[in-house]
Amino acid sequence: MSSRTIEWRGDLDSLQQAIKHAEDTLAAIPHDRPDRAARCNNLGQMLLQRFERIGDVEDLQQAIKYGEDALAATPYDHPNRAVQCNNLGQILLKRFERMGDVEDLQQAIKYGEYALAATAHYHPNRAIWCNNIGLWLLQRFERMGYVEDLQQAINYGQDALAATPHDHPNRALRCDNLGQRLSRRFERMGDVEDLQQAIKYGEYALAATPHDHPNRAIWCNNIGLWLLRRFERMGDVEDLQQAIAYGQDALAATPHDHPYRAVRCSNLARGLLRRFERMGDVEDLQQAIKYGEDALAAAPRDHLDRAIWCNNLGQMLLRRFERMGDVEDLQKAIKYGEDALAATPHDHPDRAMGCNNLGLLLSPRFERIGDVEDLEQAIKYGEYALAATPHDHPDRALWCNNLGSSLELRLPVLRPVGDFDECVRLYTEAWHCLTSPPRNRIRAARKHARLVYSSGKFQESSAVLEDAVYLMPSMNLRSLKRDDQQHILSELSGLAATASSVILQAGREAYDSLKLLELGRGTIMGFAIDSRSDLSDLKRDHRSQFDIFHRLRLEIDSPVDEMHPARKPHIAT
Repeated sequence: MSSRTIEWRGDLDSLQQAIKHAEDTLAAIPHDRPDRAARCNNLGQMLLQRFERIGDVEDLQQAIKYGEDALAATPYDHPNRAVQCNNLGQILLKRFERMGDVEDLQQAIKYGEYALAATAHYHPNRAIWCNNIGLWLLQRFERMGYVEDLQQAINYGQDALAATPHDHPNRALRCDNLGQRLSRRFERMGDVEDLQQAIKYGEYALAATPHDHPNRAIWCNNIGLWLLRRFERMGDVEDLQQAIAYGQDALAATPHDHPYRAVRCSNLARGLLRRFERMGDVEDLQQAIKYGEDALAAAPRDHLDRAIWCNNLGQMLLRRFERMGDVEDLQKAIKYGEDALAATPHDHPDRAMGCNNLGLLLSPRFERIGDVEDLEQAIKYGEYALAATPHDHPDRALWCNNLGSSLELRLPVLRPVGDFDECVRLYTEAWHCLTSPPRNRIRAARKHARLVYSSGKFQESSAVLEDAVYLMPSMNLRSLKRDDQQHILSELSGLAATASSVILQAGREAYDSLKLLELGRGTIMGFAIDSRSDLSDLKRDHRSQFDIFHRLRLEIDSPVDEMHPARKPHIAT
């Protein structure tokens, strides 16, 4: 079997019977029989499929045993050895996903490299091996944070897709897999074009897949996540509504006892949470919490992704606390945040996110109850998050902003020496995070300006606000509907007026103040005017240049979301 099928395509009884027949046959044949290796390989793959359907770890352990037996019985120069290396790698990868042992992941990649090295460039199986090893490198990036793994994963995915005919039954699968990798590069590097490409590949995968195909639920889950991410970046509510619809479709196609029900519940919950934050309907929040609880209830206690689901449920309970005021929700949210962090290894790339989120849960408990220890812990976790985040990471501005806010809370309580200067430094660093979206940088500038203004440093405050106003035109809202534009513009209201006022207080020329006020006014008016027709000649006469210009205008923005969401795509190979 050359590539893994996530869902058993027949009924479960047929699979059970096939496994029983294969076990009986294997027990009855001699150990030196020439076809024993092939039979071990096939039985291992069937056990893997049953694990995918039922979730019994014993099936996974037995699948690995039979895969190892198959490989041990196959000579190094045998033409089937590459297939067996690939298949054993798949099973080890699945055990890593379930149990979290990095050694399984390393072994999977090693077997994938063996399979690729043993396969000629013109061989049709090479596309399969490229696709699979790319997925395993993506998993190592997710676990270890090596950007080189992510780049290689994309390269392998592109090679696999290039070698796949347009009418090939596995083209949809490889499109989805490449979309996953591009989405993750967007999250790490911040290039919106990667996200646009991911969505394009996801749409192709769906269009090429029959409605009754079991993999369709996977494609729906993944494209829903990517649309949600685009909403979080660009603010188009239509993306959010589509993301929720895809999430509902994915969940509706997932049996209640299916191992992947937990991840699909959690992803749908995240979409509903975002809609509550955008639209304000409390029913969305209640449904989000219900699905978040369902995700945890459906997942084994030792599941590798449990930290993600705890983290997401904690966010939802925090939002309900903010909306309803029930301290019990806040206490539960903190407990889930602590559970998420406890389940995340110290060298895991997601640990920074978990530290940031736990800090943001502890700060409101300090504000509500007044225990300074909560505030000290919030600051400590904020410092951990920042220390674990690369300087070129798009989330670094968020972590700087959040830690600065916690330090500001401590200023009037303990008045520690150095906190004021550290807040200014953090907001300055956030402003200089060029990979972060403009709205996060503008938010940092406003905090910086307010802080130094309060200490009488009007010149510094005016300079910071002036820079923020000059950044406003880089935010492109033309692709959004009017309501979405107004929602985002409301967050910028008063920025130019405040900057103009502070310029005058700083003793600068009235001309400078008026110029900045007019720039802000002109920017807002520019957003309000539909200028897409102005580019019609460029689009008609120079389509490639228009496409580049349009893409660059779209690379603009993301919501100021203090608590970072955990994401979990659904991987198929």
